[in-house]
Amino acid sequence: MNELQVIVTQKPAEISFNFNEIKQGLSEQMEIYKSMEVTEEVLAERKKDVTTLRNMAKAIDDKRKEVKNSLMIPYVEFEKKAKELIEIINEPIELINKQVKEYDEKQKAVKKQKAYDYYLQKMGGQSETLEFDEVFKDSWLNVNTSFKSIKNDIDTAVENRIADLEAIEAMKSEVEEKAMATYKTTKRLADALKIINDYEAQKKAILEAEERRRREEEERRKREEERKAREEQERLAREQRERELAAERERQAEIERIRAEERAKAQEEVRRQQEEIKSREESQRVVEIEESPFSIEEETNISEAPFHIADEVPFPVVKEKQEENAFEVKCKPVSPVTTVRYMIKGTEGQHKQVEKILFEIGVQFAKL
Repeated sequence: MNELQVIVTQKPAEISFNFNEIKQGLSEQMEIYKSMEVTEEVLAERKKDVTTLRNMAKAIDDKRKEVKNSLMIPYVEFEKKAKELIEIINEPIELINKQVKEYDEKQKAVKKQKAYDYYLQKMGGQSETLEFDEVFKDSWLNVNTSFKSIKNDIDTAVENRIADLEAIEAMKSEVEEKAMATYKTTKRLADALKIINDYEAQKKAILEAEERRRREEEERRKREEERKAREEQERLAREQRERELAAERERQAEIERIRAEERAKAQEEVRRQQEEIKSREESQRVVEIEESPFSIEEETNISEAPFHIADEVPFPVVKEKQEENAFEVKCKPVSPVTTVRYMIKGTEGQHKQVEKILFEIGVQFAKL
């Protein structure tokens, strides 16, 4: 293809005008305007000055545009022709580019399919563990990216994914399924482990609270058992005391009953002896009347008879036939039993003491 060169012949445009003159005049005039002050008296004049200056600036700018447009006429004509030439060149460029892109797309598709085939081989039928879109990189399709580099990327991604899944499974958590779902969504092991750790922390807190509750319940149960045991011991001790008291009362009642029976027997015996004494006395009186031609002497007045009171030994027994004895045997005994009558003068307590002594030494007596 012959090389074409664009040859342009351009005459430089020359623009000249009285720049210095206008600049000098404007500078002097503008100094006058700069020194003017705005007051209420000259406010209307100053507004007119602004309008005048703006008209001057517009007149200069309009002249600039007029000159520019006149200068742009040859450039616009040249630009139109240049664009026409560019369109002629762009037509084959589009055709060639289309074919190049199609070729590149085919090459990229072949390269991507090759990477996908290696991915399937590496996953061994477990593509659900790591999807191809997760490991795929657009940079693999670049011309300067080697297939060895693509294989390394796939190997690393698969190994990391397997390691992450094994780490989740190794936790053996009850929320493993939820952790796996989170990992598949975020593709971040930290998110899955957070699910497990949060659950385990919550579970630990619940178990600790349950353990504290169980210990407290056990302590309450022990205290309740101890309280019941103490109450049972107190009840048994109380019942034992009550039984002992009841037994003691029964024993005392039995003693009282025996004593009452003994007293009753003693009283019965005394009564019987009194009756026997009376019977013997009556019999003796009959005998004496029959044997003696004399009348029986009147018994000594007991109230006038002398008596003896012992200080240390209460009421000692006084021998028969002593003059100071206040009692007198009126008849001879007709049996081995000797009957003696005494008058004992003293207090009620002394009488009971004498009765006790006589009862202990086996002397039968009766109160007259």
